[in-house]
Amino acid sequence: MKWRFALIFLAVLLVTFMPLVHANDEGQVNLTDLPQKVADALGTSLLGGQLLVSTILLMLCVLPFLLVTRNILAHVIISFMVLSVCLGLGWLPFWIFILISLGVGLLFAGSVRNMISGKGGEG
Repeated sequence: MKWRFALIFLAVLLVTFMPLVHANDEGQVNLTDLPQKVADALGTSLLGGQLLVSTILLMLCVLPFLLVTRNILAHVIISFMVLSVCLGLGWLPFWIFILISLGVGLLFAGSVRNMISGKGGEG
């Protein structure tokens, strides 16, 4: 029940922020402006808007997989795919992506070491 509430809450947040991106005079929508418009609407810095928009998109994509599977590797793969899209759109600074990558690498370092040494995947 709590997962459904969290997913509905994140969907409402995404729908709330979508009107902030509007079409220009030529009728084109520039999605790279979404973090700046969110930051302006909330009265925070650009970094805050980038982190908020990236986190909302990340949770909207990862939470359904949390409901379907308990495989941690699937969650990591989906997370990195979404963060890469956010990085490509300019919604996420590259140094945050590097820090997240280092953190995930350090989390899995013990289990990789154990698999290489033959002790199994427990970590």
